[in-house]
Amino acid sequence: MGVLSRDTSPEAEKVQFDILRRRGLQGRLAMLEEAMLTGWALARMGADHRRAAGAPEARQEPSPMKPLETPLEVTRVLEALAIPYVIGGSYASSLHGEPRSTRDCDLVVELVQGHLDGFCQALEDTFYLSRAAIEEALARKSAFNLIHLQTGFKIDIFVSTGRRFDRERMARALILEV
Repeated sequence: MGVLSRDTSPEAEKVQFDILRRRGLQGRLAMLEEAMLTGWALARMGADHRRAAGAPEARQEPSPMKPLETPLEVTRVLEALAIPYVIGGSYASSLHGEPRSTRDCDLVVELVQGHLDGFCQALEDTFYLSRAAIEEALARKSAFNLIHLQTGFKIDIFVSTGRRFDRERMARALILEV
C-alpha cells in the first residue's frame, strides 16, 4: 500500500502528509501530545472498567483535551447506521492496559454494500474518503482509510471477513461509555 504504512493507500498517505505539512512543527507537536494523551486516557478508562468497586480515589480526572473525539465521530456514524464494529490496534491495546500511541485508530467493521451510501454521505464533509477504495475493500474484505480533514488523524477501517477470528473479536468486545 503506502510508502510508510502497509495499511495506507498511496493516495490516502498523500492527503495525510499534505495535512501534516500544513499543520507545521507546532501543529505536529500538538498532535504528538494528543496521541500520548489518547493512550493514557484509554488506559485509564480500561483500568476503571476493570475495577469492580471503582473507588473514587483511584479515578483520575479526564484530560481537558478531547483526544477521542475524531474516532467517536466515526463510531457515532456506525452506530446510527447499525453497523457492528470493534476498535482494535493501539486504542484496544491501551484499553487493555498496554498504553500505545499512534496517529491512527483501527476499526474492524461489518460493512456491506447496502451501507455504502449512508456511510459515505455521513462522513464525506469531515473526512477524506475514497468511495472506490471502500468498494475495493468491500469486494476483497480488506482495509481502507479515512483521514480527518481538520486534524489529519487517520482511521483504518478493516472490513470484517466474517471468519471465526473476526466473529470472536466482535463477541468479546468491551462496551464502554465515553
